[in-house]
Amino acid sequence: MAHYTLGVVHSALGNRWKAAAQFRASVQVDPGYPEPMKALGDLYLSQPRRLFDQAIEAYAKAIELRPFYADAYVGLGDAKAAKSDVDGAIAAYQKALVYNPVNPRVHMSLGRIYHGEKGLYYEAVTAYKKAIDLDPHSVEARMGLGEVYEEKGLYKEAIEEYRRVIEIDAKHTGGMYNLALVYEKVDPRAAIAQWERYIELAAPLATEKDWVDVARQHLRKLKTQIKD
Repeated sequence: MAHYTLGVVHSALGNRWKAAAQFRASVQVDPGYPEPMKALGDLYLSQPRRLFDQAIEAYAKAIELRPFYADAYVGLGDAKAAKSDVDGAIAAYQKALVYNPVNPRVHMSLGRIYHGEKGLYYEAVTAYKKAIDLDPHSVEARMGLGEVYEEKGLYKEAIEEYRRVIEIDAKHTGGMYNLALVYEKVDPRAAIAQWERYIELAAPLATEKDWVDVARQHLRKLKTQIKD
């Protein structure tokens, strides 16, 4: 346990290799202790080199040691999703919910897969709504739900979700951008105001440069249309 806890500290400090060494030492002292195996899976999954196969192996070992280890199933689902093993990810997430049905992140992850990979509208909405019920401040789940609504032409519902995102995080550029796009379909004047707010917020951010350029094009087009 001391090796494992020291590994957790190193991991929090960003010392990945020292953390991994301590987790391995913990496993050597007690091969039946599942926490360090799950922690190794987390490390592998977050590595810049993206060691997905190693993460899957570590999570599977943790689950072998503790079959009801919900967090290990979550990690396994994340690793399989990263490898585009959609069905494997869904199975792992569903197993995690058997042992911990109130984890909002798992429902959100399922919503993303159902929508983006499976094209299952009803299942995606249900999963996102469950995530929001469990964590009303989950901007990721609200963004996902808004995108599903937008894709299906439910613009009023999409606007509501994007507004909630901005209420939770006033500097959420993704929510502001998506809200402006939806407004274009229902209220061009509101879209103009929203594009201006987005550009004001995002223009100083290097990561938003390409999106700001697109936003300015939308803004110019809308102003021309209204003027005409």
